[in-house]
Amino acid sequence: MLGPLQGTMTRAVVANAFGGPEVLAIVNVEDELPGPGQIAVDVRAAGVNPADAKLYGGLFGTKLALPMRVGMEASGIVTAVGDDAVGPRGPIAVGDEVIMFRINGGYADRVVVAATSAVPKPANMSFEEASV
Repeated sequence: MLGPLQGTMTRAVVANAFGGPEVLAIVNVEDELPGPGQIAVDVRAAGVNPADAKLYGGLFGTKLALPMRVGMEASGIVTAVGDDAVGPRGPIAVGDEVIMFRINGGYADRVVVAATSAVPKPANMSFEEASV
């Protein structure tokens, strides 16, 4: 798998502990290149799911590694694809507008996810509508 982009950063929301919203922080993280079966997406909108709060609140257990990136739903534009980047609706290409679900780290400027977690965004739907 390819490593981080040389010296480039993106902003992401992370939980530094388990608890309420006070444990969340916006931090700079290294950009990653997508590996096989992955895509990189510039996030345009992120859905706020009650499960996100349960995750960083520790309701699903506290054995997860901290700090953890949060955000399970988002929509955006594909900026890079790894080899064999195929989603449930077929191959994914740079420039595709997608909806992502059951991802980690959707509260970010950019995210790298499995292509299997992305479907095409309908053209008549805004990014905000698509993220929930």
